[in-house]
Amino acid sequence: MKRLTFVILLGIAVASCQKANDGLVNVTQPVNAVQLQFIGPDSVDIADALKSSHPTLTLSDSFVVTLSSMSSFSYLQVQVQDDSGNVLYQNSFPSASANTVGGSFSYTSTGVYVGALNYTFTPFDNAGTAGNFIGRTVVLYNSAANPPIIDSVSVPDSVRVDSTNATLFDLYAYVYDKYGISDVKTVYFNSTLPNGSQSSGNPFLMNGPASIGQNSGTYSLRIQLPPLTASPPPQLGTFTFTFYAVNRSGISSSPLIHKITVYK
Repeated sequence: MKRLTFVILLGIAVASCQKANDGLVNVTQPVNAVQLQFIGPDSVDIADALKSSHPTLTLSDSFVVTLSSMSSFSYLQVQVQDDSGNVLYQNSFPSASANTVGGSFSYTSTGVYVGALNYTFTPFDNAGTAGNFIGRTVVLYNSAANPPIIDSVSVPDSVRVDSTNATLFDLYAYVYDKYGISDVKTVYFNSTLPNGSQSSGNPFLMNGPASIGQNSGTYSLRIQLPPLTASPPPQLGTFTFTFYAVNRSGISSSPLIHKITVYK
């Protein structure tokens, strides 16, 4: 009987200790940005700015960010970066009301380029911990730009298809743009089948760029041809691939054509 009493009391003591330990855990939820109202353009034409020998660009925007919590909110960091991750603007804003932060800002950039600006709005709590940010992209384009140029492609002249296995091969396009490779919006090709009809997959968007330099880049795409035993089997004969590059102003390059013969 005494032993039974001891076990019960010990159990109570252990339970009491566990409860006390649970009370030591205090999880603070981060302050997260959940909604952004951005008052500003999605894209900016920099054609006039590029006419100057020392071009500069001044941008002004406004915003309202809704936050998930205000209990430990300290400030909202607004940051603007270019395509390379360079910080062009950064400032902190306090709370404007019970659950939002708003404000206006303006900055001047001397490195005017064609590409994208990345805006991020990041809340911080009193301990200096960042919550989830919310973002916006603003495209800088040149309406007076010259078209991009597809310098060359690296594509096989012929491809042999296998009887039972899929056949893979890679296509590469080397693209140049006077205003920088970031001015190139898309690179794609259309395929014409040996029977003269257009491929159902047109247009095929190419991945990239893998940068070669400030004005040049490589775009690529891997193609898969089904085996001869597939249903339906791949067409045999000469395919025509027509490559294009389009800049952010919507100006297309001249086409570059390459033919590939598929055989068994």
